Amino acid sequence: ARLHQNWTREQWDHTLFCDETHICLYPDDRSVRRSGERMHNQFIREGHPYGGGSAMFWGGIMYGRRTPLIHIRGVMTGAFYRDNILAPNVKGYDDHFGPDLILVDDNARPYRAGIVNRYLEDNAIRRMEWPACSPDLNCIEQAWELLKKISSRAHPPETLGLIVAAMEEWDNLPQVALNMLIRSMPGSIVACIGQRGGHIRY
Repeated sequence: ARLHQNWTREQWDHTLFCDETHICLYPDDRSVRRSGERMHNQFIREGHPYGGGSAMFWGGIMYGRRTPLIHIRGVMTGAFYRDNILAPNVKGYDDHFGPDLILVDDNARPYRAGIVNRYLEDNAIRRMEWPACSPDLNCIEQAWELLKKISSRAHPPETLGLIVAAMEEWDNLPQVALNMLIRSMPGSIVACIGQRGGHIRY
């Protein structure tokens, strides 16, 4: 946070914030009940095995832009990240912004695989260093919260339609809302420093 507290608006605007998210249509509510409440009708809810439909996605946001929402089938690997995410999606941003582009991802093992590091080096794509076990200041987390409102629709999609519905919802997120998340980064940085690396409201 201290390394980036004096960044300009232009520097933040040229930063591509990326991450994965898991969307589940029916999140499992495992709240604890007091003795005697277990069988009361008011505390009984219909269950949906395995979440009633879920999928993993990858996406990225930038001021004025966003990547496509990518459905991740199976397990994310370094090869998948390089070939299906970085090459067809992030490389275009690098071609446009050149050395001004900064890629933000986390320390997940596939993202730090040797083949990924070599690809970034070979294509001169700069990556923001991300300390291990650090507060998650990646503003895309708030974009995921907007996206996951898909599960609160009056008629949420069924399992087979989740992928299509999520991509439609992603494309329909107002760009002005995503821009505001990018512009919130200086405030997040100040708050993180003020809390000495502790929890903040962002």
